[in-house]
Amino acid sequence: MLLARILATAAAATVFAVSTSAAAGVLAIAAPVITSSGNDAQSASMSVSGSVLTQGSTATISYFNPALAGQWVCIEIDNGSRRHPLSTTVEIQLDACGRGTGTWIVDCWDVAKFNGPGCAEVTCAVTR
Repeated sequence: MLLARILATAAAATVFAVSTSAAAGVLAIAAPVITSSGNDAQSASMSVSGSVLTQGSTATISYFNPALAGQWVCIEIDNGSRRHPLSTTVEIQLDACGRGTGTWIVDCWDVAKFNGPGCAEVTCAVTR
């Protein structure tokens, strides 16, 4: 039962190794740990509909990361201001391939900076 639960969890990571030692009765499973710290930047990507956004319009955020397939990811959006920082979060559910989209109503900011797990920041100008 425990082994089935471990294998089901590890299957989401797609790559794991199983080794046994009959003499010691030991089963070892090595699976990669999925984090949002940026180690998977080569496989993750994010885009926003247009490099210039209009206040009050809807921006579509597309996110792809096969390592996080089937999970929810949080995209942090901020106004880039150090004096008066404002931010919001958009949650996106990824499909079995790790793709998903979300929408955001563009705030009255001069700029919008989008940050998602494991990928480079996307910066968009905002017009009135």
